[in-house]
Amino acid sequence: MKFTKIDLDTWTRKEVFNHFIEQKTTYSMTSNLSITKAVKFAKDNNWRIL
Repeated sequence: MKFTKIDLDTWTRKEVFNHFIEQKTTYSMTSNLSITKAVKFAKDNNWRIL
């Protein structure tokens, strides 16, 4: 992959870039996760999960 360095002083989208940088934007991801064993463990030990 090739990257091109952007000169922020002359870039026409500088204001948009700065807006999102100032928002402290983050990256997130969603995934399916089985909690079957955790639920069984909680029930076997009389723990409340929900």
